[in-house]
Amino acid sequence: MNYRPISFLLGAGFSAPMGYPTGNVLNESLQNFHKFNVCVSPDGKMFAIDKESKQTFYGNPYTIYLNCCIKLIEEYSKENNFDYEEFFEFLAQKKYLSIPQYRELCSSFITETVSLDYISSNIEDIYNQMVSYLLKDGDNIVWYDNQPYHIGKIDKYDGFLSLLKDWAYNRITHIHTLNHDMLFESFNRTDYISGDICDGFEELGSNYYGKLELADGRTYNVRLERFTANYTKNIRLYKLHGSLDYVLYHKTANDGISLIPEQYVKIKYGIGYDGLMRDTGSTEKYEEYPFAYHANFLTGTTSKIKKYEDPFLFKPLFNLFKKNLEKSEMLIIIGYGCKDSGINDIIKKHFKGDKIFIVDPYCDKNKTVNEFAMRVGAKIIKTQMSDLRIECFMD
Repeated sequence: MNYRPISFLLGAGFSAPMGYPTGNVLNESLQNFHKFNVCVSPDGKMFAIDKESKQTFYGNPYTIYLNCCIKLIEEYSKENNFDYEEFFEFLAQKKYLSIPQYRELCSSFITETVSLDYISSNIEDIYNQMVSYLLKDGDNIVWYDNQPYHIGKIDKYDGFLSLLKDWAYNRITHIHTLNHDMLFESFNRTDYISGDICDGFEELGSNYYGKLELADGRTYNVRLERFTANYTKNIRLYKLHGSLDYVLYHKTANDGISLIPEQYVKIKYGIGYDGLMRDTGSTEKYEEYPFAYHANFLTGTTSKIKKYEDPFLFKPLFNLFKKNLEKSEMLIIIGYGCKDSGINDIIKKHFKGDKIFIVDPYCDKNKTVNEFAMRVGAKIIKTQMSDLRIECFMD
């Protein structure tokens, strides 16, 4: 029997039981970022340092950009209810250059080697790295590929994973997520799913590599997966806003200087964003792309929606999102605050199925969620993910 697909939409609340920050926690952490022990290297990469360590990169301009961004957040929060996506928009639209108080603040960071233009050119990358730094679970884990295969219940997600296992047995299940973390991929190493997740990236035949440097100084070139938009398994993952392991590779143009965006690749643990290479077929050497500082993921408001047209990843993903909604029998929304107007409009326009469910045990005081539920005719299920059962979705 051919069953119609089921679609899921996951938001930040899906990862919250594992200690990942919700939007409100992320907002608070960014406003107190000066309390975190981080440093920026002279080539623009942010990393954690010990409490006892001191930043040793004297005169490093990226440290200046970081301190300027922290001060901008502090000043912005005096007059605004800080929201990390709205603040990204504030940066992306260069509003801080046209408003005297913010321009004056930025100007106070100018040195002989750091101009206002340099600050403006680099501050968005610094801010994205600040956000990335905070996207960790409660045990400060980002990567899960070294975790042992999990047999048995996963308490916080048992009901959800049991549902997924049952439904994926005989039908396609589309998992659309707005999260950048790699929690969902970690479920591939469980007996609920056992390797049955595919995400549109493939390693076989890829000509992209990353440089893996071991602690003892040895270096290896490791083949990387690249985005092909091929989905072959029943559990299909679509990270609509990107991921902490996605990077857009740029190839060198014919002039030998210019860089042209070409392909999204997935880095692996131990491989830096700036350690990317491409096999061009030459017998002499790999082409290198050492200019990536951080992952490619979407944030902001207007800027984010514009990037939905990115032809290398986001446009194909959103086209699939729309098609999946049109073909699915059911849409189940978990952990989504219903604040993204672009996502809301797509659901309203493209979902043609029978039922929409919003799983949210804390929705009673959330006006936004309740209003969206009424707008799309969704039923709200006030049940924890660990307690979900098929019966919840049979009404």
